[in-house]
Amino acid sequence: MYICTCEICHSEFEATTGGIAAAGGKNVNRFCSLKCSGIGQSRGARQRYALSPKLCPTCNDPIPYEKKSNKFCCQSCAATYNNQGVRRHGQPAGVCAYCDQPKDSASRRFCSIECFGKANVKYGTTEAKIDATRSTWRASQAKWRAKGYRKLDQSANAQKVKEIYANCPPGYEVDHIIPLSRGGKHHEDNLQYLPMLENRRKGNRWIG
Repeated sequence: MYICTCEICHSEFEATTGGIAAAGGKNVNRFCSLKCSGIGQSRGARQRYALSPKLCPTCNDPIPYEKKSNKFCCQSCAATYNNQGVRRHGQPAGVCAYCDQPKDSASRRFCSIECFGKANVKYGTTEAKIDATRSTWRASQAKWRAKGYRKLDQSANAQKVKEIYANCPPGYEVDHIIPLSRGGKHHEDNLQYLPMLENRRKGNRWIG
């Protein structure tokens, strides 16, 4: 029988012979129970943490052991650090690929539609191509708006609708004769050309 003294509660307990045999005849029973063993391991971890503590990036003070998983020692230091304008999420917006001016978003290459058009001309894209691209965008946007109103006519000829938008004269816009918001359909028979200013004045009114 081997009688040992617990390092935590200092009570005497009978050591297990298996632990002694595994250690080559030396007593390795340091704790009397699992509870005392947990306390002892926690104390060891605290001692190791005290030798090399985690430092707060704001005040450079040691972070308490109870908050070792936190980045800051307190909420005040966290607020001070976060209010310094340090970027923490996503990519920086960067600059425009054409004029080198700051952009609003990192997902765009150019700061404006003007720079987009100038860059296309600079790199060999003709004005005709740009106009064709814009007309395609307008047709797609009109189709998307029509879907939003759930007024897309099943009998509409998609090719004719695209041609109407592609052949829109300069200074004119494609207008829905009966507005979508008033029961009109996105159909080639419900489209007409109107001068840009007149179309703005018309709005969503139905002028018969």
